[in-house]
Amino acid sequence: MVAEMKRQAANVIVHSVGGVFIVAGIGAGFVPLVPGVVLIVIGLYIMSFRSAWLRSKLTWARNRFPRFDARVTQLESRFRSIKSKVFFWS
Repeated sequence: MVAEMKRQAANVIVHSVGGVFIVAGIGAGFVPLVPGVVLIVIGLYIMSFRSAWLRSKLTWARNRFPRFDARVTQLESRFRSIKSKVFFWS
């Protein structure tokens, strides 16, 4: 019961944080300060922690675009350290 509640809480947090990045990315498309595409990609990556469909699309993109794969691999190590600190129960 407690494990299920922790899993659901983690899902809500991950999707909320990812959603914030996606909305910020869409909003940044109208403001020339931050590239909106970067924020959208970050949001989708964060949401891929809990979504099999997004994970499969990320795998496809990594196979299709090798430079993207190198950059994602580099960013994954940073996100893993942040994720372990923030989402300590996952």
